[in-house]
Amino acid sequence: MQRHRTDYQCYLYMLLTYLPSYFSHNLGYPENHGVLIIIAVMIGMLFVQPLIGWLSDKYGRRPFYPHRQFVSFCFSWPSFCLLTTGKPVLIFFGLLVLALSLNMLIGVMAATLPALFPTSIRYSGLAVVFNISIVLAGLTPDHYFVFGGNHPQSAHSGLLSDDIRPVRPDGGQS
Repeated sequence: MQRHRTDYQCYLYMLLTYLPSYFSHNLGYPENHGVLIIIAVMIGMLFVQPLIGWLSDKYGRRPFYPHRQFVSFCFSWPSFCLLTTGKPVLIFFGLLVLALSLNMLIGVMAATLPALFPTSIRYSGLAVVFNISIVLAGLTPDHYFVFGGNHPQSAHSGLLSDDIRPVRPDGGQS
């Protein structure tokens, strides 16, 4: 499962982070053009993912992993060739092949991850740790604001500014 998770993270990073910057810096597209193509592919993924989940319920999760590896191995190079053509339709189809390969893993992951743990762990220790972490992560901005100072500018100056000089109580910077 570790190998599949690493593969998933690489594909996800590549589709969402690397390829939009690749389109703008290497192919010379405007930044919004590459992002719009990625958004269109992601919207398509929203509709394919439940279909993959339904097929995994019907045929099982296990057949999807080797098929996904096959699609990834055989069609990655041709899809990257499509990405470098510079034609938006071909770029879209290249991204669609990469997204399909990613969807074949994401669609079965929702059923695979809970199956890794027995029921007693899912309903006890894992649930408690998950909920505590959600509470702590959700309260982080509030803690920063309270402990960062009660001046309205203190939270913004620490979070939103590149300037990291401390804020004086009168609102000025040191």
